[in-house]
Amino acid sequence: METTMTDLKLGLAGAGRMGTPMAKRLMAAGYSVSVYDTNAAAVEALAAQGAGKAATPAELAKRCDVVLLSLPTPEIVQAVCLGQDGLTSAKGASIVIDLSTTGPRTERLVAQGLKAAGISLADCPVSGGVGGAEKGTLAMMAACDDATMETIRPVLETLGKPVHVGLEPGMGQMIKVINNLMSVTALSIASEALVLGTKAGLDPDVMLEVINSG
Repeated sequence: METTMTDLKLGLAGAGRMGTPMAKRLMAAGYSVSVYDTNAAAVEALAAQGAGKAATPAELAKRCDVVLLSLPTPEIVQAVCLGQDGLTSAKGASIVIDLSTTGPRTERLVAQGLKAAGISLADCPVSGGVGGAEKGTLAMMAACDDATMETIRPVLETLGKPVHVGLEPGMGQMIKVINNLMSVTALSIASEALVLGTKAGLDPDVMLEVINSG
């Protein structure tokens, strides 16, 4: 029997505002998805729609080929991956896709710990918010080796628009930092420009109309 990409058994650690719609999209695409979260109600809500349930990250690793992380802090990412009953404490998953925002240093530390357990890490922070997660239009900045990218690309394409930005863990996190810096800088410049125009006697609403039309 020919193997298809949807034969990959997926796990998701983190069934929050971003993780839940991503899990739903993956299940709708035909993937088998198991979920771990400390919020039992969030897990039960996805289980009611067909997801499997894992009591610990270790159990999630045993059930899955690929585990996706959508977690709120670097400390939680480290605990889920490397802590007691973490992903590295069980045999099963061979790839972890970290969709969280952790920063380059943490991502490299996690990658080293996973590698020691025979697990490849795809450093893949996202942008686009909850709306992007629901619509499958997330910007996805993936850093991993070519073989891993080939395996996970169909999974990522279910969730958004992946760009392979580099080979080393931490590169995805770094490009997100750069992207965020550019966005903040542009917003700051726009704000200063509006202040300048207002001081010169221009109507702010008129300025916004001109800016938005151009």
